[in-house]
Amino acid sequence: MSHALKLQHTQSDVDIAQHPPLRVAFLVRHVAKYRVGLYQRLVRVQDIDFRIFCQHLPSTCSHTDERPDFLGGLPVSGHPMPGWAFAFRSKTGVPLPSLRILRSLVRYRPDVVIMEGISNIGNDLLCLPYLIARRVPFVWWSLGHIPSQSHTLRARMGVPLHRWFVRHAAASLAYSSFAKRYMESLGANPATTYVVHNTLDEQALLKQIEDCRPKATALREQWGLRDRPVVVFAGTINPGKRLDALIDAFADVQRKLELAKPALVVIGDGPGRMECEKQAARLGIDKDTLFVGRQDMEASAYFLLGDVCVLPGLGGLAINHAFAHGIPVICGRADGCEEDLVFTGKTGVRLDEVSVDTLSDAMTRLLSDMPETRRMGENARHLVTTSITMDHFAGTVFAAAQHAHRGTNPKA
Repeated sequence: MSHALKLQHTQSDVDIAQHPPLRVAFLVRHVAKYRVGLYQRLVRVQDIDFRIFCQHLPSTCSHTDERPDFLGGLPVSGHPMPGWAFAFRSKTGVPLPSLRILRSLVRYRPDVVIMEGISNIGNDLLCLPYLIARRVPFVWWSLGHIPSQSHTLRARMGVPLHRWFVRHAAASLAYSSFAKRYMESLGANPATTYVVHNTLDEQALLKQIEDCRPKATALREQWGLRDRPVVVFAGTINPGKRLDALIDAFADVQRKLELAKPALVVIGDGPGRMECEKQAARLGIDKDTLFVGRQDMEASAYFLLGDVCVLPGLGGLAINHAFAHGIPVICGRADGCEEDLVFTGKTGVRLDEVSVDTLSDAMTRLLSDMPETRRMGENARHLVTTSITMDHFAGTVFAAAQHAHRGTNPKA
């Protein structure tokens, strides 16, 4: 079922007076820049009044009290963590509960609370007694679990909590079809579990792409990439992203497609960058492997150089990012979102097993048939600009909140 957000309403002032906007509280860790598009769309809807409650972390992820410019006029109640609590979060990945957030939430008196899953479990548990006492329904918003991390101690400890919350939630939001199946296996009600595909603000991104085209053209000339096939990688350079496997595979592709002179553009930075640069040098492909570092507003200029995007490890929103640029993706099993995005032969190649050989074969196949690769790229762009969009994202979140409220308030 589609839940594309309708921004235009024809309700009379009398109707609005009889049916006040639904008061929704978002209980999240922080407001990431890529999530701003969701809240901006909800601001424009008459039927909802919402506020974001978080231990506010700026885009630099520091614990300072600075408010990032990208938040604009969004209704955010941000309560920065003290230094010791921030250090705990950095080490464990789990933010400690904040009494200031609870006090702000109580003053707001929400009709529905949308909780950001296990990643914010401290504040979820802190606020839960208030919700139960006041009979305020909550929506559980979760990635589910990451297959590659299913056997870690932290993952095992989170399962009982996850099970309790999905069974008691008035509605659930799953980032993917994979996450929905997982949540239902824990006892979530299939009728009230919504798939809300994690995505980017494609309209803002498309504008950014057009703005970056001149720079992409200049970079292609500067680096001698005209008429050469280009592979793009995007993400933090750490073990989970498996860039080392891609570099080994790319060296093999260079031997197979020697006359075509393929190039690899690495967008991103991280603790593993130096070792990956040394690896490329050892393999003799350093001149054709371009490490461009982390890019923000001008990332599109580097994506536009690519013909294929390869994500050997956890990919996340990099898939959506590549798709918006009309670039098919080669990936393996990641966080489950790839199941709804990467379809072999249509929008890229989804590998059953990621290895140097399977990566090499997939890259060689796509770079050897550019008309077919461009067709897949067009399919990919169409998917994230017509089906998996921010309007659909916001519409599904709103539908889940309404369902949660009506389920506990039949006259609403």
